[in-house]
Amino acid sequence: MSLSDWTRMQEAALLNRAKALRDELAPQTQGVNPPGTPYGITAAKVTALTGLIDAYEAVIGAPTAARSARKAKTADLRPRFAEVDVVLAGMDDLVLQFGGTDDGDLFVDGYFNARRIGGASAEEEEPAPPPPPPPPNP
Repeated sequence: MSLSDWTRMQEAALLNRAKALRDELAPQTQGVNPPGTPYGITAAKVTALTGLIDAYEAVIGAPTAARSARKAKTADLRPRFAEVDVVLAGMDDLVLQFGGTDDGDLFVDGYFNARRIGGASAEEEEPAPPPPPPPPNP
C-alpha cells in the first residue's frame, strides 16, 4: 500500500489494517536467522509499531468516551438542581418575613434580584453584536 492509501483510510479501517500488518510482520522477526532482517524488519520495530497502534487506538476512542462521560455528568445535574430549587424555595419564604420596612424591602428586593439568573438562556439568543466599522482609507 502507498502512503496516500494509508492516509485516506477511515480511523477504524486504518487501525485494523495496522494490526493486520503487525501480525504479518511479527513472524518475520523470529528464529535464528529471521526472514525479515534483510528488509529491516526487527522485533524492536514491531514492538514500536505495537506501541503506536495502542496509542492510536486510545486516541480514536477518546472522543466517544468523553461524550459518554459528559452525558452521564449532565444527567446527574438535573436531580441536583431540583434539590437546590427546593432549598431556595424555602429560603424565598423565609426572606419574605424581612419585608415591611424600607430596609427590609430593600433587602428582599436585593435577594430576589440576586436569585435571578443573568445572561441569555439556551432558548433566548442574544442578538449578534454589530460588525466593526471598516478601517478608514488613507
